[in-house]
Amino acid sequence: PHVPWPLLTLLGLAAESWSLILSGLLLGVVAILYSYGKTIHARKKLRRLPQMFSSEGDALWALQAWGDVCCGLEHSEQMKRRVTFAKIVMFQILLFVLMG
Repeated sequence: PHVPWPLLTLLGLAAESWSLILSGLLLGVVAILYSYGKTIHARKKLRRLPQMFSSEGDALWALQAWGDVCCGLEHSEQMKRRVTFAKIVMFQILLFVLMG
């Protein structure tokens, strides 16, 4: 989410367009607030993780759980992306069959 707003701002500066500059800056504020919100949400989940593990041998499991909580996608989001990927693969198969 942090790529479009500097490009919009630079494009606005190059074209001397205040609407593009303001759009880029507004999008930048939204992107920064979104990232901050995700960070706060991940920190709250991360604080709850040590309570889940009691023994010393669970270090690898704790690392896996941390990755799932802080870096992973929710199940519904995973399914949407898998369905989209499957549609694209099926379309490519159909395209290759029709093209010979």
